[in-house]
Amino acid sequence: MMTTEEARIKIESIMNIDDLNKDTREISYVFARKMFCHYLRRHKLLTWYKIGAEINRSYCNAIHLDKSLSNLLEYDKPSRELWNKFMGIEEEEEEAIEEIKHRYYLRGLEALLHLNDSDMLEFKETRLKPFLMMLESRKKSKQIQEVAGAMLNR
Repeated sequence: MMTTEEARIKIESIMNIDDLNKDTREISYVFARKMFCHYLRRHKLLTWYKIGAEINRSYCNAIHLDKSLSNLLEYDKPSRELWNKFMGIEEEEEEAIEEIKHRYYLRGLEALLHLNDSDMLEFKETRLKPFLMMLESRKKSKQIQEVAGAMLNR
């Protein structure tokens, strides 16, 4: 595991910046601070107050930076690639992690297979049936039929 200073140096080199504590809102500096806060909180387990002190900001800023990177890592591929580069995660490893997440999400559905008959009937009546009715009642989007252009006589 990297020390705090090693993490700072590695992030600064990946983001090609001179000092992540620089008082600027340039996107590369902000993203570097996000990565640094996320690393310190998730991997070094520092308090928000100490993380804020490391980046010369308040603990509120440290919380915001960490949460915003968490969202980016979930939905934004370029951000995830930068984070993986920092953490030394290869693309194959990331695909394996995604497969594990997918299996974890499906695990909840497997629990339905182990319900007894009365629980299954209750689930069907109270959850599944209303859900299917809601799906049927949704407005379907209109299908636009292909229109051949009309000739204009001028």
